[in-house]
Amino acid sequence: MGAHVKRTTCRYIMGKSKGGRPKLQLCYDDIKNLASIGNSQEDIAYILKCSVDTLSRRYADALKEGSSELRKSIKKTQIDVAVKDRNTTMLIWCGKQWCGQRDGRLQVQHEGSVIVNVKNFGDKKAKKWVSSNENKD
Repeated sequence: MGAHVKRTTCRYIMGKSKGGRPKLQLCYDDIKNLASIGNSQEDIAYILKCSVDTLSRRYADALKEGSSELRKSIKKTQIDVAVKDRNTTMLIWCGKQWCGQRDGRLQVQHEGSVIVNVKNFGDKKAKKWVSSNENKD
């Protein structure tokens, strides 16, 4: 995946033998950096020569922090493309994602089961249009 991680970052903690295999000590920053460039847990485990279970149990914070940095970077790039390049599609998408904007239809039911579809330009305008047209019957 193009990640440059020193193979010496993984080492075993030596000390009094408690039986079993010595505990593997991994570098928090290496795991975070690998996650921040989009590597999966399986990829990171392969690169660092450990199990996915070890990563998810002992280094969940590093994985979360790295993937959070990746999402932050993607969002920043999307906003830059939308604003700097005046990309209308991206501006609409960003508005829906982060500003709660939406497009759709507002359905209002009147007496006699008549349904009027009003394009949702904002709640105030739609309600004003519906209320002004209710009295025309």
